[in-house]
Amino acid sequence: VSLVGLPPGDFPTPIFDVVLKRITVRGSIVGTRRDLAEAIAFAADGKVKATVTARPLSEVNAVLDDLRAGRIEGRVALTP
Repeated sequence: VSLVGLPPGDFPTPIFDVVLKRITVRGSIVGTRRDLAEAIAFAADGKVKATVTARPLSEVNAVLDDLRAGRIEGRVALTP
């Protein structure tokens, strides 16, 4: 979850879901509302591509090693 901007008030967060689903919350104060609107339009137009690599489940330990060492870019999907 990425939070952009500084709205007034608090941001209530369901801690139970955040912990169990391992959700990462990051904040960003870079850019304006117009920048945000342009970024969302960019994503809606399909111009944002997720980096997902598929690796066999048998490589789970190597994937975890790579994750800990910061060698994973994007996400890794483990396949049976």
